[in-house]
Amino acid sequence: MKKIYWLVFVLLFSCGKNNREEECDCECAQSWDYPVKPGTAEWNRLGREDRNELFRLCQIPDNIINCLSTEKLLDLCLEYPYLTGIFSMNIFDMGVDGAIQGVNGTRELFKREDVVHYMLKKYMEKIQNLSFLDVEEEKYSMVHLLFKLSIKIMDGWISRLEGNDETLKEILRTLITGYEKIVSTKMIGGSAGELLVFNFYSRAYTIKKMCPKCIEEIPKNEMSFIFTPCGLPNSSRYVYDLINELSYKLIEP
Repeated sequence: MKKIYWLVFVLLFSCGKNNREEECDCECAQSWDYPVKPGTAEWNRLGREDRNELFRLCQIPDNIINCLSTEKLLDLCLEYPYLTGIFSMNIFDMGVDGAIQGVNGTRELFKREDVVHYMLKKYMEKIQNLSFLDVEEEKYSMVHLLFKLSIKIMDGWISRLEGNDETLKEILRTLITGYEKIVSTKMIGGSAGELLVFNFYSRAYTIKKMCPKCIEEIPKNEMSFIFTPCGLPNSSRYVYDLINELSYKLIEP
């Protein structure tokens, strides 16, 4: 059922117009927030009675989005109320692409020329604070869950960033820093392994852009695991090792 709602959502808004000529309201843009939030009475009511209206309210108005800095826009994209919809799809790729195409905030974000800079900056801020997850999972608050979710989401988004050779090398270098930080940070439970899977996913996509032939070294029957962040079987550990080897090789001067 979640998959159906997400597909309807993408269809409704992927073709929606974003009127760039609408007057920008800079004063309101600084304090704008989504008018409905998960868990509230209004959210629950609309979820039962008018889901299309709920989706509409989760879109950023044109007179606001046109005035947002890339940094502020990224923050709002990470706070998008339906962000978990990315994981409601059977294939993570479909969820990532659906969010980029079907959510006007994320769609606008990926049009910005400075999206790489602010995406990597935000990713590093979160990676440097991984110790926040050093809590027993049964004691996780919603803040902990959203923090971990945001890192996985950003791995998906980073995998879709484009650029020249130097830009792609910068992206890969940042992801390697993330990998090393995850490995070295104490996290109780399965959080580290969960985050590593998405990190490998993002690096594999970046490597594919930098060196398509390199990815061909991964057998086809194993490639589906690395491009679908659902974890690799123990027998495929060498695929992780290969992605690590290629990552460090491609960032060499």
